[in-house]
Amino acid sequence: MIPDNLEKKVLIPARVVNGNLQFFYGGHLPEFREGTIIDLTVPRHAIKDQRFIEILESEESKEIFQKGDKLYAAVSSAKIPDRLKQAAYSMDILLNRKVDQVIGSLIQNTLFVEVVLQEPLSLQLRGTKHGRLKPVKCSIPSLSKEADSLNQAFYLISSEFELGRKSHVGNAFKQFWIINPGKQPFPLEELRMENETKKEKVDYGPDNKLL
Repeated sequence: MIPDNLEKKVLIPARVVNGNLQFFYGGHLPEFREGTIIDLTVPRHAIKDQRFIEILESEESKEIFQKGDKLYAAVSSAKIPDRLKQAAYSMDILLNRKVDQVIGSLIQNTLFVEVVLQEPLSLQLRGTKHGRLKPVKCSIPSLSKEADSLNQAFYLISSEFELGRKSHVGNAFKQFWIINPGKQPFPLEELRMENETKKEKVDYGPDNKLL
């Protein structure tokens, strides 16, 4: 599991002394709770095993959506202009059913705007770093506009649909949802995490390449 960079952190400076990791200012490191995930950040040159570095930095591109697939940008329902209200859908309408309480709590006061992919969308998996979306041409039917990436598409959508928002920049992984009738809806971030976890199991799992 890749640590969540958005979770509140405590910085503990440390250094290697006689091959052991110690608190930078002397003494032992504090005792950690069982299962704690620790994200070590070290200078690249400090790692002696070049093969270890190559595996940690290994990248691969994976196609996650095809041309013609639809994604939905989440926008606030608060100040959508009258001319665009019919182009922003509730999740209930998109699913043809009422969403469960868990999803409902995540999307309070939220509507969704359709975006259509004009070419396949790929996810760049980057070793121990979080994956990122590759540029993709997509269209926004309700605005009759096109974009070169999902981040740009969200900016165009937010600028038109969220008039009260101070900044129209957003994280595509959090702002876009996969919504298909008959299936459980989920944000694009969950698909990123799923693919990162699969890659981790291949690279660092039972047949650990690092050993």
